[in-house]
Amino acid sequence: MFRLLKICGNLVIILLTIWCIFVCVAYSLDISVYYPWRQVIAGELRITRLEAIRLAVMLTFTHFGILHIFGKNVRQYPINFLTVFLFYLVISGTFVAYKYDVIKDEFWVILSWCTFWFLSYIASKPAIRNYFKRRR
Repeated sequence: MFRLLKICGNLVIILLTIWCIFVCVAYSLDISVYYPWRQVIAGELRITRLEAIRLAVMLTFTHFGILHIFGKNVRQYPINFLTVFLFYLVISGTFVAYKYDVIKDEFWVILSWCTFWFLSYIASKPAIRNYFKRRR
């Protein structure tokens, strides 16, 4: 079961990577695309999504800043950063949607962010057998 979740997590990461590449290429062609596959004219992105992303970036910076200040920073893989960012995106997205009273409109977007976070969390964990190895 754990192996299947890890494979699903890696598949979601691959799909998100392809989606991000597509969005960047589309933007260079003056086409703005935002999740989930909506094309808009430049400058028409929902303010709630912008606020959620802005807060998620700030919370992620705060997370790593506090770890650094207290000397708890360790080397991490990019997937660990993605997991932390997605976690804060779910938190800030829920807060912003509730604050702007658009929780019904944004429910599926927040649920998909939560699913991506959970799968990236599973994909970033080492195999269970690594926990029981002898340490020297």
